[in-house]
Amino acid sequence: METAQVTAESGEYRFKPEQIDWEAMSSMGLGKERLEKLNVLEPLLKGYKTSELIPVSLNLGGAIVRTDARLSLQPDADGKIVAAIHGIRKELNLNFKFFEHKFRDEDKKNLLETGNLGRVVNLTNPKTGESIPSIVSVDRLTNELIALKTEFIKIPDEIKGVKLSDAQKQTLMEGKPLELEGMISKKGTEFSATVQFNADKRYVEFLFDRGTQNQQTQSNKTVQKDGAATLQEAPKTFRGKELSDAQ
Repeated sequence: METAQVTAESGEYRFKPEQIDWEAMSSMGLGKERLEKLNVLEPLLKGYKTSELIPVSLNLGGAIVRTDARLSLQPDADGKIVAAIHGIRKELNLNFKFFEHKFRDEDKKNLLETGNLGRVVNLTNPKTGESIPSIVSVDRLTNELIALKTEFIKIPDEIKGVKLSDAQKQTLMEGKPLELEGMISKKGTEFSATVQFNADKRYVEFLFDRGTQNQQTQSNKTVQKDGAATLQEAPKTFRGKELSDAQ
């Protein structure tokens, strides 16, 4: 469960480089020099997950596993700071309890369509048994469910030139979607959109038509093209190069 406070605004770091178990990190191909080269060390030290997938190599004694994953830093049982590997899940599994919360049909629909639960729920800390008011979102890169305590939700006073009322802020604080009109884009164009706080990104995001895109990534659904149903498939060639089945 995500419990790290957002520290980037104050410029503070949650971890120090000397706290990290660099030997363990290097064994996964995640040495300090490589993390700096990928420009991910600073956000990791501030308590964030990497914004992109990072290639990771794991030596399991009898096998070597190579995968792409988002990374974050967490203390282990001995207090050492190590990498938490957020691997890619094939699809969301919403049929099991999430920190003792059982998803309703409406919850599942919201998570699949918008990537956000859409309400505050009480999640149970497995170590202490504490009930924690939280919002839940989907990590769209890994299909991992992310929870964030409501106390860490920070709503801005205005979004794209529209000053938020107390009622609008409360709607966003409760994890609900909010329709906003009269916003001004960077190009100076007025537009309207649905906004919602995302537990993974930790800020208010624009939803637009993401629901349709999310549903398509959950399964190889058929789409209509020229009146005929066709399966969504990966291209056989890319920029003139023929792709193998593995690629």
